[in-house]
Order: sequence, then structure tokens, then C-alpha cells
Amino acid sequence: MQPDVSVVIPTYNRRKFLEKAVQSCFSGSDALDVEVVVVDDGSTDGTRDYLRALDDERVRPVFQEHQGAQRARNRGLSEAQGQFIKFLDDDDWLAEGALSAEVETLSRSGAGLCYGSCKVHEESGNVRTFSQHDASFRPEDLISALLEESIIYRPFRYTYRSDLAKAHEWDENLSWRQDYQYILSIAATEPDHRPTGTVSGFVRQHDGERISRSVALPTKLHIQLDLLRRTVNELTSREAFSSQRRRVAVQKAWMLAHMMSAYDMSAFKDAFSLVSALDPGFKPERGSPILSLLDDVLGVQQTEYLLHPVRRMKHITSSLL
Repeated sequence: MQPDVSVVIPTYNRRKFLEKAVQSCFSGSDALDVEVVVVDDGSTDGTRDYLRALDDERVRPVFQEHQGAQRARNRGLSEAQGQFIKFLDDDDWLAEGALSAEVETLSRSGAGLCYGSCKVHEESGNVRTFSQHDASFRPEDLISALLEESIIYRPFRYTYRSDLAKAHEWDENLSWRQDYQYILSIAATEPDHRPTGTVSGFVRQHDGERISRSVALPTKLHIQLDLLRRTVNELTSREAFSSQRRRVAVQKAWMLAHMMSAYDMSAFKDAFSLVSALDPGFKPERGSPILSLLDDVLGVQQTEYLLHPVRRMKHITSSLL
């Protein structure tokens, strides 16, 4: 019999967090047939012993050699048998009743995906809201909201119909923002989406290893630019690149280009080429009338070249402090 929902949890050497993540999948979801697929990515901290000792047919461990979180997620996605699918990181956990609310929302609406809000559990024990948006926030355009990052893209926030989730893969070559890539690729196909009006789960703050701490800022900027280009190309190919989406994409591309100009002018040129392609007459909103004048006289690109030495020095100075 097909489970109602599958929760895919990739894990690697986080035994001390994993048990809470697994248990949260069953809290408040007694009326559901929940399957938890835990993909152990070569752990060496006792995680495998814990999983092998579990006496719960609802939890299905999958073991593989260490290949990275994205391969683990894709492996779990291929193994998942539920009508609906959710991804959960091993150091986070679901709110009580979250799965019940999400399955009910998808079943009632027929939507392809749904989402709730997120809360952060700080190391001090304090709990705070992750975003300014409440659990009922529904953007008019999901793609634009994701591009301008006015909506949270934490993996556990979203629950998908199985066919929608399985039509996409986590990019195994990305070193950062894999969760952003996955939801962007799905949003670009424009599925119907609904808020649940409830909290989906909790982000655990801790001092353990995280991808975001190990990736340098210039690399992060390049990754964001690549993801933006992918989305622009996908929307353009489907003739779905509306004026609103173009405006948001231009602003995002300019933000990345401007940040890149403090590090690498060849990277800035690459990013600014996307700005120019999307809006040939683009002029940024400058905080200084002098810079605006330089944009008018020299052009935006040449103004950034003139500013590069100063911005570069400020970056070097701040990194030494």
C-alpha cells in the first residue's frame, strides 16, 4: 500500500541530531501512513548502528558510501514511495502536526506543492520566527519571490506531490544553495502552490559543520549568478518571462554584479553582461548623485571599474579586522 507521505532525510555524522528529526515526522500525524527514508551517507559516528537498531517499519534506512548530501537526497527521492514527498535536513525537525496539515492542504486543493512557515531554535533555547512572513503568506508569483528571496526556501518548508518532486533532481555538482536550486527548478514549471497556514518546522542553530560556512563569498556569488541564468533561460524557453520577472531578475543580476566588482572585475563583467542583456538601458539607483552622474557620462560598467580599487581595498581591510 502506498504511504501517504515520504520524508527524505540525508544524514552524515549527526547521530546526536538525527533521532529528533526522525521522531518529529510522526508527531501529530497518527492518521497518516508516514514513510521516513533516511539515507546514511557513510557516517562513522554510530549513526548506522542507531538506524540498524530501530524497530520501526515506518523508518527505512538506506546506506551508501560517502558521496555528498545531494546524491543522498536524490537516492532518497528515488527510494521514496509516498503520494507526497518532503525533504528534511538531519539537524532540523518538523513541527507537531505539520505533515497532517500539508497533506490535507495538497489533497483539498489539488496543488503541486504547499508550504508553511519556519522557526529558528537558537542554541540558547530561544525560538524566533525565521521570516517576516506568517504561515499564510502566498506570493503572487512564486518565481519572482524566490528570485528576490522574499520567501524562505528551507527544504522542510515544502511538501510536493510525488510526480512533481521526482521530475526534478538536486544538482550534485553545486557546492552551495542546493536547496535553492531544487525549489527554483520546480517553481520554473509554475505548479499550483498553496500555504498551509501552519508552521512546517524548526531550523536548529548550532556550531557544527555547515556548507554555508565553508564556501567563500566569491564562489557563492558565482553560484547565485549561475542559478539566476538557469532560471532566466528556462523561463525564456517557455515564453514565461514576464515583465515582473524580468525586473526582479535585473535587480538580482545587478546586486550580484555590484558585489562581484569588489573582488574580480572579470566576474563583474560576466554578471553585468546578464544585466545588459535583460535591460540594455539599465541604470542603478545610486546613493550618490556623483556616481549617478558618472553613470550618465561614462556608463555603469566604466563607473564600476573606476570604483574597483577603492571597494577592493575596503574589502581587504574589513577582512583583516
